[in-house]
Amino acid sequence: MKKKIKDLAERLKSGYRWNKNIGEELVLKFKYLTPLYHSHIIHKEYKSYTNLTPFTEEQREITQFVLDEIAVKTGLEFKMVEGT
Repeated sequence: MKKKIKDLAERLKSGYRWNKNIGEELVLKFKYLTPLYHSHIIHKEYKSYTNLTPFTEEQREITQFVLDEIAVKTGLEFKMVEGT
């Protein structure tokens, strides 16, 4: 799987346009810190606050718009999902 991801990344960097008719679906999941995560992290001896708050509806719309623009340019499909 790592080789597939690395090959895909190299092709996208070189201007490769995703072929939607390939027939094989490849789903890549990326996790990154967003305000959707908990607002604090508990360590053994103390609490460390991140000061993050949940996404507002406007922030969700903006993020989805940006992902849609990337999808149009690359041919990839992006979805925002809830997670913990």
